[in-house]
Amino acid sequence: MEIWPLARGLVKRAFESGIGDSTFEETEHAIMSGLALLWLAWDGSAIIVAVTTELVKTPRHKICLVTSCGGTELASWVGFMRNIEAYASAEGCDVVRVMGRRGWKRALPEFHEPWIVLDKALR
Repeated sequence: MEIWPLARGLVKRAFESGIGDSTFEETEHAIMSGLALLWLAWDGSAIIVAVTTELVKTPRHKICLVTSCGGTELASWVGFMRNIEAYASAEGCDVVRVMGRRGWKRALPEFHEPWIVLDKALR
């Protein structure tokens, strides 16, 4: 993947807090093997955010799980989540799930927090 070297540092930084069950290495492998998607926001001159997602099927729901998010200028790209929500809906997901720091709750007010997880129902 030619773009990965440009986004790798942003994704890696997302794991520095140690929050969550995933590791950078696991996420990198999922991206490189096609098991996860890499989403990028570009400001015209540089990547300002890199997000990774995976689709997960549980006995009750199909979930689009945001596995990492790293970048700058949160206010300028938080609307980018609408693209992920549209993708998840088209893939038949019931929920978009973000796991991470509590700061995400302020940035994504339409999501709710069951456990230390933010969910947005799509159906």
